[in-house]
Amino acid sequence: MSLHPRFLPLGLFCALLIFWPPTTASGESTGDPRGTLVVNVSGLRSDTGMVRAGLFTSNKSFPLGVDSLENLIEAPIRESGARLTFPDLPYGTYSVVVYHDEDANGSLNRNWIGKPTEGVGVYKPVTSRFPPPKFKDCKFDLNQRQMTVAITMNYL
Repeated sequence: MSLHPRFLPLGLFCALLIFWPPTTASGESTGDPRGTLVVNVSGLRSDTGMVRAGLFTSNKSFPLGVDSLENLIEAPIRESGARLTFPDLPYGTYSVVVYHDEDANGSLNRNWIGKPTEGVGVYKPVTSRFPPPKFKDCKFDLNQRQMTVAITMNYL
């Protein structure tokens, strides 16, 4: 069965209505809400290297597994600070970990006992350096179109 050529425009219009994602009057998608997370990092001891950041959604490998995350992003350092942006994230609970990759080797350097030798930081400063912070103490809810968090780098 084929569509009569006279009805082809109507058929295409109906297909668009069915398969086109719904949007609001402003053109925003009405699917899962999404937002952008901006991370401002301060307190870097030099402008050498890069700042790298990763998002966690659970306590699994938090926080020192940051360099093995798939969603790792990086930014250059300017005037002892950096700004990183995670665009188009589904609303939810996250924690962000940053580190100062001073030698730009793509990983968080550690000493023989596993303690980071490069600067690290987490959202919501922790009061002790040992043990490492827990996800539940550093989490936040992304529930708006744009959210900005500030993290101060710590050198252990």
